[in-house]
Amino acid sequence: PSMLRSNIENLFVFAIYTFSLLLGKLYKKAEERDNIDGYVIQSMYELLIEKQYETVIRIADHCLQKNQVHSNSDWLMITINKCIALKYSKNESYREIIDKIDWSNCNDEFLLAKYTLLENYTEACKYIQKLGNDEENIISYVEWPLYDLLRETQDFHMTFKKVFGVEFEEKLSQIAEEKSSAFKQSSEELVIADGQDYNKIAS
Repeated sequence: PSMLRSNIENLFVFAIYTFSLLLGKLYKKAEERDNIDGYVIQSMYELLIEKQYETVIRIADHCLQKNQVHSNSDWLMITINKCIALKYSKNESYREIIDKIDWSNCNDEFLLAKYTLLENYTEACKYIQKLGNDEENIISYVEWPLYDLLRETQDFHMTFKKVFGVEFEEKLSQIAEEKSSAFKQSSEELVIADGQDYNKIAS
């Protein structure tokens, strides 16, 4: 089983790397390359949720090779995801990576990530307040493994309620209900569509 899992991980890393490499050669415009990086970053995000840390590290290593071109924000996001994977793999080298980054021109989202990774939760919560009541950030606070340890702190829960006007657990339940409802609706639509296709064939 461990060998099979390793082979699957190797195939997955190879597929993502080859996909991004080939598209990178086909599409030269900056916005097109950003779309490719967006696909890779989303894949890393989902792998982090599944705790596939080694796979995330290997994808990041491929993407961060010297011959790869990324926007500053995409490079930072890939690097941060790698640091998350290293941290939860008990590999302290993520601190060296963070120390080498020039954070002077980074926006608040990236500074929040920096302080969260370094477990400076007082500073992290200050940036949550600075970012304000942005609904797009809520999903990250709920799902992104970057915030796993931060979510366990009282400071986070107090800050979340102050910023969003609702308890974190209440928002968590609301999001879970919305996802369940959306999944149910999608399943019902699929059943209806299958039934219509069957009727067409039968007639």
